[in-house]
Amino acid sequence: MPEALNERTVSYLQILAFGLPAGFAFRVYSSVTNAVGKLWLVMILQIGALLLKFLLNT
Repeated sequence: MPEALNERTVSYLQILAFGLPAGFAFRVYSSVTNAVGKLWLVMILQIGALLLKFLLNT
């Protein structure tokens, strides 16, 4: 494997690993709010994240 590809791959995996705790926390929060029937905050967070993703990708 070329060294440049190896460095990019390692950097990409480190960025993914950095986001894992937040992703797990969101899934736990989403499951708990789903269990108690209060889904509005999760929906607002997901819509906000979608808008942010759209803005960052344009």
